[in-house]
Amino acid sequence: MLNASTGWVVGNGGVIFKTTDGVTWAPRTSGTTANLRDVYFVDANRGWAAGDGGVILDHRRCGGTWTPETSGVTADLRGVFFASAGVGYALGANGTI
Repeated sequence: MLNASTGWVVGNGGVIFKTTDGVTWAPRTSGTTANLRDVYFVDANRGWAAGDGGVILDHRRCGGTWTPETSGVTADLRGVFFASAGVGYALGANGTI
């Protein structure tokens, strides 16, 4: 959650939902069918999602879409964290960082 009312959730089959009221959730198009395991936003405008097969998606508010990024790995990614818009980490299966 970015705050008490705005947040994102990801799931199997590329599912992404967003809430703007903390109660109702609206589906968003991810562009992937991979299972997504984690999502992280550094602020209201910039976020990433990570999942199976090394999938990393980048979200920029200006376009409102999720864009695939190259992770360089094929391991299933289980977590994603960004210290800033330019420095981030993805963690995955078999010790993948």
